[in-house]
Amino acid sequence: AQEIALEKLIGEVYTFNPDWKQFQSIVEAARAGVDREKSGHMPKLMLTGMLWRIDNQYDYGLVNDENREGWKIGLGLRLPLFQGSWTQEKIQEAKAYWKNLEGQKILLKQGIALQVKHAFQRMNSCYRQAMATREAVRSAGENRELNERAYAAGLVDTKEVIESQILESIIQARYYHIRFKHAENQFLLEKLIGHAIEKQI
Repeated sequence: AQEIALEKLIGEVYTFNPDWKQFQSIVEAARAGVDREKSGHMPKLMLTGMLWRIDNQYDYGLVNDENREGWKIGLGLRLPLFQGSWTQEKIQEAKAYWKNLEGQKILLKQGIALQVKHAFQRMNSCYRQAMATREAVRSAGENRELNERAYAAGLVDTKEVIESQILESIIQARYYHIRFKHAENQFLLEKLIGHAIEKQI
């Protein structure tokens, strides 16, 4: 059952993990950068336009009938006749950057999966320890109560009562420490997969 849950969690990483999604966006931007550099071979056409109207009562100087209203249209054409090798080098550079990111993406994917697996195994290990220690806490509490009743009946001395109390405190401290480590690993796992999971303890 744990392996199925682990595979499910690893699969969810690539859907919800913010770091993974951000890196995917970077890779996509690099891929788009290759297309942008390829466009350097193509001619560029630019069309601009401007329209104006000035409302003013003054009819002399700059604000005369000829300048009061008007329009302009501009057309520009850029042909990359002498940039072929330079553009080709820029394309190769953009491709190399994109391929490098693709390689890093594979490493990141494997790294995140290992982190999820590690946190998952540690969380489950803490869970098993907590279940075993919880039983020890119960037994230590029963032992302390038994010693306290025996002391009240005059069957044991003070030393045995104090030892049973100390033992119970030590086991309780261990139990709470394990629960803390479990919660810590569960938080790390939730951070990696990008959403909350069901509490075990």
